Amino acid sequence: MLVPGCKKWSYGCGMCTFILICLAYLSYYTYHVNLSEARGLDDPPAVEIEVEREGTAYRSSYSRSQEVLQHCIPHLMHVSHDASFLREMENKKQALTNELSFTYGEWKQASGQKPLLPFIPTFMNTSNGQAEDQGFQFISFRVTDVNLPSGYSLQGNMVNVSAVLQVGCISTIVDKSTEEQDFLVQPGLTSLKIRMEGVYAELETGERVFCMLGSSRLPLRGKSASQPWDWLDSMSIGGSTFSPTLVDDLKLKAVVYFPRDLTLMSRGVFGRLESLHNTSESLYFDPVDLFSQLGPYSNYHFVAGDMVNAACTARDTKQGVDWLSSKVYRGKEFCSIAEDLLTTQLVDVLFNWNCSSSSAACNNFGPFLVPKELKSLMAEGLSGSRLLVQDFQCLISEESDESYTANVSAIMKNLLPFQNEGLVYHRSNFDILSLAVEGKEQ
Repeated sequence: MLVPGCKKWSYGCGMCTFILICLAYLSYYTYHVNLSEARGLDDPPAVEIEVEREGTAYRSSYSRSQEVLQHCIPHLMHVSHDASFLREMENKKQALTNELSFTYGEWKQASGQKPLLPFIPTFMNTSNGQAEDQGFQFISFRVTDVNLPSGYSLQGNMVNVSAVLQVGCISTIVDKSTEEQDFLVQPGLTSLKIRMEGVYAELETGERVFCMLGSSRLPLRGKSASQPWDWLDSMSIGGSTFSPTLVDDLKLKAVVYFPRDLTLMSRGVFGRLESLHNTSESLYFDPVDLFSQLGPYSNYHFVAGDMVNAACTARDTKQGVDWLSSKVYRGKEFCSIAEDLLTTQLVDVLFNWNCSSSSAACNNFGPFLVPKELKSLMAEGLSGSRLLVQDFQCLISEESDESYTANVSAIMKNLLPFQNEGLVYHRSNFDILSLAVEGKEQ
């Protein structure tokens, strides 16, 4: 399926950091004629690793309050002070739990001598034959309790919170029957669960921050710095699951920052997971940076209206798309039609029809870039790539003349031919294969 306007959009906005899309190209005709041509995502493959089967049952005793304060003061220097904070928080507890949790964000660890986790790669089929699949480094964060009576001496917009942080690496869909454990490693999957307690605070800058200490059971490292997971070599993989020696670790710290509002330019979630051990201790690991974004539980704030109007008006005039005007659906059901069309299927990406060689120009897909480590797997360029739409939000408005307009936001992801569509569908990371978009039907 080729959405009208995609070719123009790709080349016109290839240098944009954020793209402004004109959804006037989404026509009633396209919806009815081409829907069956797309590959369906009505029942997207479910990634069965869960953040925490205890769900909201996990609640810390908050016995480490003084320790939390000691390690978190540097992150709480600019806490805002609002007399209504605690009163309003009583009504916002559930909303905060949903909005400030995420699944399948991404983590990165600078190359060093102390990796966080082992991973046993599997293999995948590519246009260059079989290649080792190093997996997707995922991190999920679930707020499980908001405790209003703060036991901290530091005053301000701050409350106690409990959370579960799950960090790991995954390359394939996981069988639902897989028993969840504090630590799990098997071919194609590593998962570590960390229970955390700490504080949630709202800062004068508008940012929202969690600063927490955690406890978990980490796999014991070997003595060799070059091969810390030497125990993998001596274990049988007959059952596909390894059972290493685990060591209790209470010296874990996580700091996670969320933006105040979800907009085109501010949606990123970032933070750090680090060990409080000395670098010479066996449980120490190099700091881990984490990335995600505000998701479907956040109300999107449309702030790029003037930019969209200017970009789309000039673009329509320049590109000459008046012939589409009679086929554009402008009714009050626009949002539901657009959501059905864009979020329940994968859209095939076609080469530009002017491409006649394997030059670099034929392997570009608008603003999307291919990670360096994956380029060697792309023997046929972008052939077979598909487009996936996430976090679609649409706001319909009735004008004074009884016509309707709609503001739309979404995340577009370029799904490479060899990537697991179930994993990409659920991921909340934001990388060079992702694009935040805002636009309008007009």
